[in-house]
Amino acid sequence: NFPRHWPRTRQAAPPVNPEKATALAELESSAKDSLHIVQLDVSDFDSIRALPPKLEPILGATGLDYLVNNAAMAVWDTAFTMDPDALLATMRTNTAAPALLSQVVLPFLERARAKKILHISSTGGSIASVSSEKMQDAYRKVTSYPMSKTALNMLVCPRAFDVGAYVLTVAGGGVIRMQAYKQKVERPDLIVISMCPGWVKTVRCSVTYHLFTSFSDHMGGSNAALEPEESIRGIINVITSVTSADSGKYLSYNGDEIPW
Repeated sequence: NFPRHWPRTRQAAPPVNPEKATALAELESSAKDSLHIVQLDVSDFDSIRALPPKLEPILGATGLDYLVNNAAMAVWDTAFTMDPDALLATMRTNTAAPALLSQVVLPFLERARAKKILHISSTGGSIASVSSEKMQDAYRKVTSYPMSKTALNMLVCPRAFDVGAYVLTVAGGGVIRMQAYKQKVERPDLIVISMCPGWVKTVRCSVTYHLFTSFSDHMGGSNAALEPEESIRGIINVITSVTSADSGKYLSYNGDEIPW
């Protein structure tokens, strides 16, 4: 449903396996050249580096107004059961990939008007929220995924850490927030935001390594609080309305600021 709501007329949506993305393919066929499917595996850095030649015929001189980094993996583990290889794989996909993708598409962003990067993060990456009564007990214990989210936030965070158009949508979320800070400081001409999309009724992803059923139950599915349309509508309202004064912020889909 995501591409239908964007205000501009052309999007590039990179799934890992386009031949399996049947719903997306159907949407592309009905979009009349406003949606283009481009294959991309964010866990494969060579795949990311090979993206520009695929985007050039689509974006051309107009450039890329919005980069949406949403792809991620999750490993349900704890601090004392964590597999270091699983942690590194999570950081690769959720943290390093958004950073590299931002670098690779930077020339397209520079050509565009909006010049906005949206990193889909999670409240799970908020250090200040870990001890909150609103945080489920199982979620507080999971380790690799929130670590990757917190690292991502550094790419965005605009200040010292305090505990107290055209659209390219990369499906999947990770360590976004920390990245936004570094990106904002280096490129003040860009608008970089880290965002939690809320608890959304999406299709559950596959779970690897140490499985926590109670935690998995809180990751999308029918038990979630938000319909996809509500989350998407909020995300688009926020990203299309933020200005340079908002760059580096950590926001919820409804526009509320989330503590680091």
